[in-house]
Amino acid sequence: MHERSLTLGVLLFACAVQAGLLPGCSEGRSTADSQALMEETAKAQRRYAKASALWANPVYKYKSGDNVELISPLPPGTIIPDSDTNKVQVLPASAMNPKVLDVLKEAASALKKAISRCAAADDATKALAEATLGRIVMLRGEYHAAKTASQRQAARYAADRIREAVQILNAQLNRIEYYDLLSQVSNDDLNEIIKQSKDQQAAIKKQISDIDAKIAEKTKARNALSVATSNLRAQAGKLRTDSRLASGREGLNLLEKALAKEKVAGRNEANIARYDYDISSLKTQKKDLELKGQSAKARQESAEKIAAARNEVGDTNARQKDLVTKELDKPYLQVEHNAEKLSDALGMAKKHEKDALDAFESASTHLRLAANLEAKVARSGSTSPRPESSASAGEADMLAARMCVDQLAMRALAQDIASELKTLWTLMGKRDGKLPNLAGKIASYVSDPTKVATSAEKSFNSAIKVFDQAVRYAGVNNSWTYEGQLAVAYAGLYNLYQMRIDGMKRSGSADQKIMDELTQRAATARDSAMKTCDAALKDKENSPYLRHIRRLKYLLD
Repeated sequence: MHERSLTLGVLLFACAVQAGLLPGCSEGRSTADSQALMEETAKAQRRYAKASALWANPVYKYKSGDNVELISPLPPGTIIPDSDTNKVQVLPASAMNPKVLDVLKEAASALKKAISRCAAADDATKALAEATLGRIVMLRGEYHAAKTASQRQAARYAADRIREAVQILNAQLNRIEYYDLLSQVSNDDLNEIIKQSKDQQAAIKKQISDIDAKIAEKTKARNALSVATSNLRAQAGKLRTDSRLASGREGLNLLEKALAKEKVAGRNEANIARYDYDISSLKTQKKDLELKGQSAKARQESAEKIAAARNEVGDTNARQKDLVTKELDKPYLQVEHNAEKLSDALGMAKKHEKDALDAFESASTHLRLAANLEAKVARSGSTSPRPESSASAGEADMLAARMCVDQLAMRALAQDIASELKTLWTLMGKRDGKLPNLAGKIASYVSDPTKVATSAEKSFNSAIKVFDQAVRYAGVNNSWTYEGQLAVAYAGLYNLYQMRIDGMKRSGSADQKIMDELTQRAATARDSAMKTCDAALKDKENSPYLRHIRRLKYLLD
């Protein structure tokens, strides 16, 4: 989960403003407007903290009565209290507290009005207000991004159930086809079918055994990595707490250590997700093999029955074919049911994606303005701008870019499922128009993938620009953190181009000019990522803090 508290740099900057230590704080400013804006900013920061708390632990039990009093936190998902009416709403464990958005909306609205109203405030105070507003809006975007992730997970779950039902239907359709064939074959042919079915079952059994071994191996590695990641998150959390209690350079050192552990944990979580994907794929393969084995066994048994009672073949075959045909209804209805769920989940995801992207774009604008104002104040006092202020806007840009990349990945899944649904509908004799209508809705999840890819490219390049600026502000000794962020942005751009190239290949696109251009862009982005990794690692190749950069370089190499 992304860090939801205001960065240490913003807080330090706030302290400097309040103490009057920054150049220009006491000269040539409207004291009234600056003081009023500072007070509104402080209120907004408290609302930001309240929203973060509601998100992190949204479930509380309140004492009934006029004086609402917090008694104790309850297990997540138990209740969401309404302090105005003393009523409660029961929610599932995965639910998110919608009051987070209310608090953030209130905070953003009040602070925007204050910024507009206090136009004469000094630049330092405006910078802090804009930075606070940017963080508030970005948290709203993260809320919608989390809701999007939940809907996408629901869509993936429905897609898995569709594919399971399609596998069953294909196996049953194959059985019906074999029944038609079996009624026409000789005894020699029946014996050959029995032999082939037994051989196929033996081969499938061996394949399933191999898959089980792979699942066990990957599960063991995944669980070990999960334990290590949990420990890193716990250590990072303690370091962050210690950094807030410490002062000066000691606090910054502790924060750097926490960031290093969080980056390693983030990389671990990406690897855990890969393990989960691999294990899920293996389980799907196993399920498919099991269904093929069942189909082979059914062919064997049917052939054996026909061979044993040849004079009854017509009657036996007809009865079994009729039985299997009747069994088609249940999995077909399961496909329709989950296709509706998939369509609904994609529709909800689409709504939250737009809200998240709008918020990230707005947050980037406010954070850029804050960085520019702060840089102006710093230059007027003959000091260097803070790199973390410049990099803040890049965080919002990266969130927007990743949202778009995830949209494209989900679109690929939606297109595949829609194609499978249309094929199934044809195989089932075009029962009604429900399935093709649902397939059409699912396929339209992202109507203009080129536009989404262009937005992702724009956001990655925007992040690259501010991270590059942060590298220059940080200087030689402290630039590695921002060089790491810059390398990740270049790598994201490279992966985006590769995704577009792969998509064109899958669709059989013949536009070689676009393919060549994307290939060149991908190569340029990869080279830039590699060079940035080398710059960060220079003279620090063995530093434990740069482990994530070494890992990124390894993946790009």
